[in-house]
Amino acid sequence: MRHLAWGYRDRTGHFHEVNSGALRSAGYPKPPFGLSLADGREVRVIEIVLTCAHLDHQPGNCDPDNLRAWCQACHLAYDARHHAATAAARRRAEMATPDLLE
Repeated sequence: MRHLAWGYRDRTGHFHEVNSGALRSAGYPKPPFGLSLADGREVRVIEIVLTCAHLDHQPGNCDPDNLRAWCQACHLAYDARHHAATAAARRRAEMATPDLLE
């Protein structure tokens, strides 16, 4: 997957790149937009933005073994539980009440 590649995800989530130059020449705008494929399927074309994920969720740990280049969707999916836990901790701290379930 390339940074800023245009394409669509199939039902399994696999990304299929399309020829952005040809689509630009045909007058298509910057994604997202709908596109009819030759086989009759309608897809939503998106632009991939690669991000740098820290596997241990510590931005200061830039060891190459701790870093991965992922698209935004994969990075957000990886971080979802961590984000939920930190948001819950922040809400508890803001309320300044003890968590009776801990």
